[in-house]
Amino acid sequence: MNNLFKIWIRYEKLLENEKIKKMYSLYLFEAVNFSDAETLANEAIEKQSMRNAYITSITRVSYEQIIEELEGVWYEVSVDQYLENEAGKEQIVPAIFLMLAAGVGEADKYMTEYFKEDSYESVIKAIKDSKICDYFKLKIE
Repeated sequence: MNNLFKIWIRYEKLLENEKIKKMYSLYLFEAVNFSDAETLANEAIEKQSMRNAYITSITRVSYEQIIEELEGVWYEVSVDQYLENEAGKEQIVPAIFLMLAAGVGEADKYMTEYFKEDSYESVIKAIKDSKICDYFKLKIE
């Protein structure tokens, strides 16, 4: 089973005025476990030639779904889904979707249309910039 990991990477960026600025970037990796995620992140650091880069944290995360149909930046969309349980009573099930969109308005419009097809009610509670710079999927060899 593949898992998702948010990984913060600290690195140095050389500015035009020759000063060095400390930067932090957040990446999402699909990996088997923490060790695998760390290895993949270090490979990404090497490929991107990040100056004095190192991993500052790794956190396992989960999303209901990752939607890549649009272009833009990554947004986390928090949703309450009103489902009927086995006893026939309504229960609220929170879910977080990760999606690419050009802005909050586009994300809202897409998700509103997305939920129209469901047989249950879904209410978007929040749409926020996830700060994720890039998503690295696990390569099956």
